[in-house]
Amino acid sequence: PVQTLRICIDRFLVKEINSLPNETTIVTLGNLAFQFCSLSFPNKFVLGLIHPSARGYNNFKNDVINKKNDYLKLILNKKDVNGNHKAIKLF
Repeated sequence: PVQTLRICIDRFLVKEINSLPNETTIVTLGNLAFQFCSLSFPNKFVLGLIHPSARGYNNFKNDVINKKNDYLKLILNKKDVNGNHKAIKLF
């Protein structure tokens, strides 16, 4: 239920993520997790990946394997105006 999710996020997830060093990367699976984390934790680098249960996951996985260097360049070059990494969605 949504109420359980909100309670767990407030009591546990936010505290756990905020206790990590700022240079920690958060890897999310799916749109909802990416949107939540990129908005909730602006001092962390958030990397959004397609959820393994989603349609198109196998195509994405094969694309990443075949174009690994392109994806690495994309991730490494994603910076804001201050030169800080923020959030990138790969799907």
